[in-house]
Amino acid sequence: MFWPTFRIACILQMLLSVYLLLRGTITLFVDLVAGSVAGFFLYLFAFLLSIFSISLYSTHYPDVPVTGKQKTRFNRLFMINFIFLIVLFAKITVAYQYVSIMKDLFIVGFFSLPFEHYTNLLLHVVLLFFQFLLFYGLYRLRTELYRNFRSKEFEFESGG
Repeated sequence: MFWPTFRIACILQMLLSVYLLLRGTITLFVDLVAGSVAGFFLYLFAFLLSIFSISLYSTHYPDVPVTGKQKTRFNRLFMINFIFLIVLFAKITVAYQYVSIMKDLFIVGFFSLPFEHYTNLLLHVVLLFFQFLLFYGLYRLRTELYRNFRSKEFEFESGG
């Protein structure tokens, strides 16, 4: 049941990251600051990671191990993912601070603001959830591929 959920999460992350990438591109052209550049690359990376995840699953599951250049790319993506998660947490913190400032500005309760003030925060929290799911899915895929390959019985072993 995990792998269909993994594929759906990849597709949903792809769609969400494309939406945020388009929004980030507009922001990049309107206001060229370090935050908009970082956001652009953050969403681009989220999109590319979801494509890589689906591709890896489609070409290797259930028992083709990740080797060679793909193994190197896979390891680098794991390391880059930590940086991605840090930047994503920073974006969530900034979005939360924005909502908090709006709450203080309008002197209302935290959940009394209009919904449009929460959209950026919610979108980034959902992206973070999908990112953790992909991160866990890629780890699980790699270990399962290795285990399935090691336990695979070849034709010459079965006497056939």
